[in-house]
Amino acid sequence: MKFLTLPQLASCTSFIDGTDTGETIVTGKVECFSCKKAGADKHLYTMLENQYQEALSNKSPENSRKYLGSSPFGPMQVKRSRETLVDLISCLNSSYPDYDFSGVRSTQFVKEDLDNVVRQVNARLGSAIKGWNQIRDQIWTTIDREINLRECSIYSFNPEIDSNPFEDDGSPFSIDRNFPGRTPP
Repeated sequence: MKFLTLPQLASCTSFIDGTDTGETIVTGKVECFSCKKAGADKHLYTMLENQYQEALSNKSPENSRKYLGSSPFGPMQVKRSRETLVDLISCLNSSYPDYDFSGVRSTQFVKEDLDNVVRQVNARLGSAIKGWNQIRDQIWTTIDREINLRECSIYSFNPEIDSNPFEDDGSPFSIDRNFPGRTPP
């Protein structure tokens, strides 16, 4: 997983990040990562793949629930579903290097609809950032130009309460969406 420096997305981040509303300060970022596995990502993929292969050979009810059930990416018996999970975990690890998300399970992600995500982000940022409604179309157009939103699958990360690294950060709300899709130009 490699952070891609895309100046247009950096301009979106600069509009969002650090906005002081008087009651709170908005912390946000719009980032793009390649999903090419390297270094720690390869190690993570190998580790999780070994766990799934072990679960396949030991079909206890606990292993079936933990490793072999359905997921928002499709059946976990399918290699591409497991690769998507690793891509999302690697993205979280890259975005939040102070945390280790290697124990995250597929059940902690939810597949989202683009129109619902846009509505939710617009509603939350519209209530928090003065001027959001005037610039939101430009922000979404910029993001779309870089990653082609309609070609992406969108997943939200919903950690379990006892393993949520963002639970005690004082945030009134959090929006964390991953848009795996094509390689940017």
